[in-house]
Amino acid sequence: MSKKILFLLLPISMIVLTACQSTNNEVINQNNSVNTVVEKKDKQIILYYGETCPHCKVVEQYLAENKVVEKVKYTMKEVMKNQDNALELAEKAKTCNLAADQVGVPFLWDETSGQCISGDQNIIKYFKEKNK
Repeated sequence: MSKKILFLLLPISMIVLTACQSTNNEVINQNNSVNTVVEKKDKQIILYYGETCPHCKVVEQYLAENKVVEKVKYTMKEVMKNQDNALELAEKAKTCNLAADQVGVPFLWDETSGQCISGDQNIIKYFKEKNK
């Protein structure tokens, strides 16, 4: 008896699952026509920093004092102790035609604009513009 119930529940659960999935990808407007919603992947802003870097501390202090995280979505990645982050930083620098051995921290990568920004004052200026 329980095998029969399981056998019946499986197709029903698949239908429900499919229906739930399609509602995530479609929007029905007032005219009852269906529009497909294209999910946008958020473009990232990544701030590469070093734990002992004094210029990085200046940027971190600005970000904290001005509560930038409340208005601008960004990620911070430490590069002095994390080799993967350091390699990632080098790859981002290459996209801006910068030699990896000439790039230091703080370093900001804005994927939306493809911008590479280095130096505490330049990065603070960038966040001031974004924080308006």
